Amino acid sequence: MRIEHTFAKAKEMISSAGLEILVPGTGEFLLSDTPALAIQQSESGTVFNVAIGDSTAIVLPFGPRHLLVGRTPRTGMGTAPPESVDFLNRLQIEAAQRRVYLRPNSGQDAVVRSYLNQGGRSTKGGNPARP
Repeated sequence: MRIEHTFAKAKEMISSAGLEILVPGTGEFLLSDTPALAIQQSESGTVFNVAIGDSTAIVLPFGPRHLLVGRTPRTGMGTAPPESVDFLNRLQIEAAQRRVYLRPNSGQDAVVRSYLNQGGRSTKGGNPARP
């Protein structure tokens, strides 16, 4: 009963929010084994894996060329600039439990390695560098 109540409350909370589909201006979106992220953006940075009610957006890549953004004031299609693609990819790397998925020969392995070599994944659920 509690699960049904929580589901109904979450559904009501996000039903009036916008839904935007982003395509990358350049590059591709990464997908981790924890793809759907409720994020909270503020002046002090971005935190992920927050409660839906505390989130400012919910992001979900569903392929290398498309990402859904829920709880946004915009509805429709949009193009993510390169710095936003990089930021969203860093979020996927940070949120990954064990795996980040990418297409073979996409060049994204260099993106993942570079981020990890720069000290990424230092604070799980924390604050990746803002774009």
